[in-house]
Formats: sequence, C-alpha cells, structure tokens
Amino acid sequence: MVTCFQRSLIRSILLCGSIVTGAAGQTTDYEKFKQEAAQEYSVGNLEQAEVLVRKALEVAERRGDERSIATMLVDLGNIYQREDRLGDAEQAYRSALTIFRRLPLQTEEATVLLNLGVTYSQRGRYAEALETLNQALKLNEKSPTAADILGTQILNSMGLVYLRSGKTKRAEVLLSQARATRRFKTEDVTIDAPILNNLGAIYQRQHRYKDAENAYNRALEMTEQMMGPAHPDLPFTLANLGALYTEMGLYVEAEDRYKRSLRILEKMNPVPHAQMARVYHELGKVYLRNKDKISAESALAHAVESARRNPTPDAELPELLEKYAELLESSGKLREAQILRTEARRTRAALALIVRVPKAPE
Repeated sequence: MVTCFQRSLIRSILLCGSIVTGAAGQTTDYEKFKQEAAQEYSVGNLEQAEVLVRKALEVAERRGDERSIATMLVDLGNIYQREDRLGDAEQAYRSALTIFRRLPLQTEEATVLLNLGVTYSQRGRYAEALETLNQALKLNEKSPTAADILGTQILNSMGLVYLRSGKTKRAEVLLSQARATRRFKTEDVTIDAPILNNLGAIYQRQHRYKDAENAYNRALEMTEQMMGPAHPDLPFTLANLGALYTEMGLYVEAEDRYKRSLRILEKMNPVPHAQMARVYHELGKVYLRNKDKISAESALAHAVESARRNPTPDAELPELLEKYAELLESSGKLREAQILRTEARRTRAALALIVRVPKAPE
C-alpha cells in the first residue's frame, strides 16, 4: 500500500536569485523582503511569506529587473504549491518560464521546468509531467553552467512520477541514480530528504519495512536538524511514517506520527485544510484497525470538517464521507449517516465534471 501522502513528497525548488546591495553594501528592500519571506516560509507562515514575496516582486518590477521578477514568480509558485493551490502555482511558473526563455537563462529555465513538472505530477497529469521533466533534464545537460544538483532533483522528480503511475521498478532505477549522484557529498536537506522520502515509499510498496523506516527517519532527522521543528516539509514525512507503521500493525507509533504531523499543520498560516483532512482520515483508519471506534469517530469528524473547509473538493472526500457514514451507521446514528452518504454522492457528481487527464501509458 502506498498512501496519498506521496503526492506531496517533492519539495519545490526555490531559485536563489541575485543578491542586490546598495552603494554602501547595505541590503536593498528587494533582498530584505526576499530573506524575510524565506524565514516566514521556513516556519510555515505561508500567508506572510506570500505578502513579502509580493513586496519583493513590486520592487523588482519598479526596477525593471526581469530576472528578479521571474525569481519572485517562482517563489510565489512554490508557496501556492505548498498550499495545494496548484492552478495558481502552474500559472506563476509559466509566467516565470516566459521571462527566463526571453533572457535567456538555461539553468533557471530548467529549474522552472522542474517545478512545473512537479505541479503537473501533483495534478495527476503524468504524461505532461514526464515530458516537462525530460525537457528540464536535457536543457540542464546542455547548459554551459549545468548544475549537478539540479540534475539530481530532476531525476528524483521523474522517479516519483513513475512511482505514482505504478511503475515501481522504473521509479527505483531513477531514484537510485539520483541517490548515487549524492554519494561522498555533504548532505543537503533540499535534495537528500526528498530522495529518501521517495525511496522510503518504494521500499514500503516492496514490503521492505525496515529499509522504508530507515529512509523516512533519516529524512525526518535531516529536515528537523537543518530546517527546524516546524518546517512545512515535516508533516509529509511524519505522515509517511504513520502510514508505514499502520501497515506494520504498530498502531501506537502510527498515532504518534500522525499527531505530530497535525500539531505542525495546525500552526501553519493559512492552515492547509486538505492536508489536515488527509492526516485525520489516516488517523481514523488507525483507530478503526485498533478497534477504537470512539477515537475513530472523532478523527473522521475532524477530517470531514477540514475537508469541507478546503476551497476545492478533494478527490478523496467521497471515500472519507462514506467511511464516516459507515462508522456512524454502526453506532446507530442512521440519520447522520444518510446525510453524509447524500453528500458523498453529490461530491462524486461534482468531481466527475472535472476533466481528468489519463495517466502516462505503460
């Protein structure tokens, strides 16, 4: 079993941009806003990070500095991606891509293509994701300033696309290649933690539980040490560990990881309701497996509440509503169960209207 948390295992790649200083070496408003945005992002305050990125973007636009404009558009896309605002992220990346192609800046263009490919993958558009990531890889390889780190990140992203589309063997080959490029080099949380997370997902699918646990725990430890205890990436790894321990029948350990994930998510601004709903849903499954119906009902109630607060209906919402209805029905709460099942049918009908791009062919 590979859980829904795979969808967010790829970290967005933040462009560094050029550092601009004043005549006396003082930091400019652009650099000040940019640095403050990075700090807010690192503690999960995405709303304030967006405000600061937009201020930096305004400064860049007044200067007519196209490179800085494109850089801030990429950072906006990264924030949107973290908030599950994938349509907004795609638009921001496309705008940045247009600028970098005009300049031209091949390494920056390859980086944006990577982020765009990640966004397509998260939206289930696997064929487009692979095409875009292949473009990024080729562009990086022929660039006079080819970046080994960027190539590693592209391989990692391609591996996850294959994993999501069920091609585990091809995914493992690509992720192993990405990991091999990192040997004998200082660990970098922005590169190595996502690779370890994705390898952990492969090991879990292969029932190599100890290898999966080691990979997830190393990614968790690395992120905590280098990025702090409240970084937005931590909930994903914690949730993956929760799913692993659930599969292994270690329910106490699973509950602990899910609750740690929820504590971080609750402090983020804005609160990522879709992600909260997924974690509560999985926590409810833990309680059900452990025959704790009271705790399961509470967790699923929180999951439904979070899902309803998400602006865009999640594809997993009907399943969540049905699971909660089934539990309520078993407790004799028939009217509440019927209301939930009606909502589940309506949600399925609404989701069916969304045009879905088929997965990449075998």
